[in-house]
This record gives sequence, C-alpha cells and structure tokens, in this order.
Amino acid sequence: MLIGVLIMGVLVVAAGVLLFTTRPEDADIISSPPVIETEPEDSPTIPGEEGNTSVEGPSFIVIETPEPDEIEETPTPTPQPVPIESVTITYAGYPIAEFTEPVGREIQLVAKVEPAGVEFDEKITWESSNTAVFEVVELNLQGTTAKVTIIGASSYMSGTLTVSVGDVEATCIVRVRG
Repeated sequence: MLIGVLIMGVLVVAAGVLLFTTRPEDADIISSPPVIETEPEDSPTIPGEEGNTSVEGPSFIVIETPEPDEIEETPTPTPQPVPIESVTITYAGYPIAEFTEPVGREIQLVAKVEPAGVEFDEKITWESSNTAVFEVVELNLQGTTAKVTIIGASSYMSGTLTVSVGDVEATCIVRVRG
C-alpha cells in the first residue's frame, strides 16, 4: 500500500511540472501580442510607416447608438379580450346546482368564471327569481361573492338563483326547508 501512495505522489508531482513549465521556443508565442491582419483600404497605419497593413495589439469594435429622437417606438400590442366560456356557482369550493336550507340561514356563494384568470369588464350580477324565498346580496365590488339569506315561510317554496357575467349565466335552485 505504501508503494501505491508513493507512485501516486510521483505522478502528481510530474503532472505539476508538465503544467507549469514551457519550452524556450514557445516563450515568444506566449508573451507576444496577437497580430491582426486587416484589408488595405480599412487598415490603420502607424505614423512614419507607409503601406503598413497590420496592427499589433487589441482590436476594438465601435458601436454607434442612435440619438433618443431617432429611436422608433415599438407599439405596445393591445391585449385582446378573452371571451368568458362559463360561470359556475360554488359553495365551499364545489359546484352547486341546488340546495335546501331552513329559514334564516345565510350561505356565502362564489361565482367561478372560466377560463380562470380572465380579466373581464362586466360585473358579475346575482338575482333571485323569488324574493319571498330568498334574498341575495353581493359582497364585493366585482360581484364574485354573494350572500344568500333564506326568508321563505313555507317548506314548499323555491326559487332560482341566477348569476351572470355579460351573456354567460348559471342557475341554482334554492328551496326552503320547513
């Protein structure tokens, strides 16, 4: 095992020597600056040397930027309205098509618009078909949330809750439990 460690050490030292030494004939290649060849009509000349077509040292590219009044404005595209495909009445995150509740119960419902994340200008509106059975009150400015209060006195009463956004609507049957 000791022999293996010694051989490994010799290899590491040899690799380091090879990496950090150069041959004398390579020394001028490493230390001299690059020579950049240019076309005769584009080449700069060094004062005092006629017909010089090469320049030693770094080269530079000059980029001209236009003045602010010369820059053309790229028009901002007008976002196209995305049509609302559907609206769904939800309770506790689940779609609801009908429910039965006792008098005096208040239920908070949410209108879910599809596709999700669509911006729309129309306000969501909620409507009761029979205000003797239940009343509906919008709870936020956009109209996405509403409170339904059951006020009917008979268990045989029912009405239809309608939520609409533009020309898209959803309905839910509301019944009174006696």
